[in-house]
Parts: sequence; structure tokens; C-alpha cells
Amino acid sequence: MSRAGRAVVLPLVLLAGAGCGPRPTGEPVPLVASLTPSTLPLDPGSDSTLTVTLDRVAPAGAIVEIFSSNSGVAVVPGEVTVPAGASVATFDLHAVQDGLATVTAALNGTAAAATVVVGKGAPPPPADAAPGTDAAPSDSGPGTDSGGTDSGTGDAGAC
Repeated sequence: MSRAGRAVVLPLVLLAGAGCGPRPTGEPVPLVASLTPSTLPLDPGSDSTLTVTLDRVAPAGAIVEIFSSNSGVAVVPGEVTVPAGASVATFDLHAVQDGLATVTAALNGTAAAATVVVGKGAPPPPADAAPGTDAAPSDSGPGTDSGGTDSGTGDAGAC
């Protein structure tokens, strides 16, 4: 008997959270409680430290995602690890130029944010602006904070 024309159908099993790493069962996961200081004024070119605090100790270490809404103003690492048995981690921030940025720490679907104000908090007026004119940036211009925390990946906190 020929097998031509027969299709073999195999079941496809999708696992919720696949690729997110192991999850402890029956044990609550740590959540982001705060990011401090909540407002951080800096001069262009300077460095500072932010502290992320979890609501409980990280049983096996927790990788917290870190985002800047404007990397032209504030540069942060992409993540920081809260060591096993701890609930706090610090990370460095570098202020680039005048402007505003929101720095967000995200873990397990929760997030906390801090506002970084570099210099005067707004980019300088364009060089071709006439003296005496209002060259203030609009709410949607570069270096302003729209209040969002979109990382651009569309899956922050998915794990």
C-alpha cells in the first residue's frame, strides 16, 4: 500500500510564558516597588545613580529591565540584576544634554518611573531663532516627556 497523499498531523503545544525562564510555583514573584529618586536634576555630562526597590527579596535574583524615554538626554543600561536574597539594586545614569527623560524600571508586569531633568530641562532654542521670539519646544518635541514608558519592544513586562 502506498503512503503517497497521506499527511501526518502532529499536535502543537504552546506553553504560556515559554522563553521567559523558570517560574517558581506557589511562590509570589517580586514586583517593582519604587525607583528613587523620583526626580533627578543633573548637569549635562554628569553621572548619577538610581535605585530600584522590589516589594520582596528576589529568591533567585531578578533581572529588572531599564528604559529611558530619551537616550539623547539620559543613557541607562538595558537591565540591572537584583541579587538573590536582596530587594534593592542600583544602576548608573549618564546625562547627555539639556532635556527631560523618563527612566522606567520594569519587572513581572510592574513598573516605576523617575523623571530626569538635565540642565534647564529643555533643549536650547534653534540657532536660527530670531531674538525675542518664543522658541519654547512643543509638548511633543524632542527632549520632552510625553508621559509614556514605551520601550519600543511592545513586550515590556510580558514575562
